[in-house]
Amino acid sequence: MNAKQFAIAALIAATGSTAFASEGSEGPTGVSTLSRAEVVAGVAQARAQGTLFVGGEGQQVVFAVPVTRDRAEVRAEARTVRSSIAHLYQGA
Repeated sequence: MNAKQFAIAALIAATGSTAFASEGSEGPTGVSTLSRAEVVAGVAQARAQGTLFVGGEGQQVVFAVPVTRDRAEVRAEARTVRSSIAHLYQGA
């Protein structure tokens, strides 16, 4: 690669990286209307009721679902459905 091509490639790389560096903040910038104690109390109440939503980057959100059937019932239903639709798949 000659010097002219190298200079052009370096200029393009530098221009692209400055575009990413100039992005603004992504979070809210407003002022909270609740005190720290009120927020902690709200979190404790939501946690006790099972309605606490935990979100954000790198966190898994899990909602509790009440169990109304046992494992044997679910497996029996799966077998029934599988046998009723088995004729739909003919293979490839």
